[in-house]
Amino acid sequence: MMRVHNIFYRYGNVEVLRGVGFSIAEGEIHGLVGMNGTGKTTLLQLISGLLKMQQGECTLNGCRMMQKDVAFLPTHNYLYKSITGYEYLSLFAAQNPQADFEILNRIFKLPLSRLVDEYSTGMRKKLAFMGLMALNRPVFVLDEPFNGVDLEGSLAFQQAIRFLAAQGKHILITSHIFESLTAVCHHIHHLNNGLMNGSYDRSAFFQLQHLLRHTFEQDHSNDWQQFFG
Repeated sequence: MMRVHNIFYRYGNVEVLRGVGFSIAEGEIHGLVGMNGTGKTTLLQLISGLLKMQQGECTLNGCRMMQKDVAFLPTHNYLYKSITGYEYLSLFAAQNPQADFEILNRIFKLPLSRLVDEYSTGMRKKLAFMGLMALNRPVFVLDEPFNGVDLEGSLAFQQAIRFLAAQGKHILITSHIFESLTAVCHHIHHLNNGLMNGSYDRSAFFQLQHLLRHTFEQDHSNDWQQFFG
């Protein structure tokens, strides 16, 4: 069990997260939604160990979760310049000699002999994800994995995420594309103004979608009317 407990975080005088908590069981896929600026990326960076906790904790099977436990895919992937896809993946092969990237690339279909400088955003995301899969860590934290990926790539990501869950991984995903979460998630958490505003299982995904749409429309209906006269 992966447990996120009572996380608070502030930037200066601005409190970004206020007592956030939830749990992910082994083999479960959880989504995280919320408007821009609600603290989603900050929360993922705290869980992944890229930011230092100010208050609260993350545990895995009752022990404090370490950075080495987490495979983190950021929204924007940094790749070394002037190396090929094969050379990038070789960095991960050194950590897991059993990883067969030729099999993975039958699915992701990347031109691995080309320089990564020539890759599109979606291709870079696929390459980074292939490397993460080879790490075989117990927790996968994916920040906007479907952003910039074509339809075939999106389907490949969804299938890969399901297979990772079947291997007993704990998976947390954010996405601005709500349907991409409902396609794979067991639960979706709603983060709003730094607070966990509710957690929904599959039977209640439509309720959450309606809430998000209704809230947005209510907040901006007057703006649209003023713009169009």
